[in-house]
Amino acid sequence: MYAIIAYKWGLRDSHSYCVAIKNTLELANEISNEHHKDRGGKYGIETVNEKGEAVAYIESDYFGNGIGEHPVLLSKLKELNTIRGIK
Repeated sequence: MYAIIAYKWGLRDSHSYCVAIKNTLELANEISNEHHKDRGGKYGIETVNEKGEAVAYIESDYFGNGIGEHPVLLSKLKELNTIRGIK
């Protein structure tokens, strides 16, 4: 089982919700990609396994690629990821 979680702007301490729960990683990845596109790239999409371990992640389009990049949000994301040990 895989849970797909959407995080607005990719920030884990901000608005988030469960998109779906799927039986296979392949199906979870398909749903993740579709949802990311459908939401206009505003959400980072994380897929976690039954142990709560992240197995896939799609970054929000608003960070790191110059499209709508917001310096305050980007700074906050980098700070949170550093605290969590995420590179």
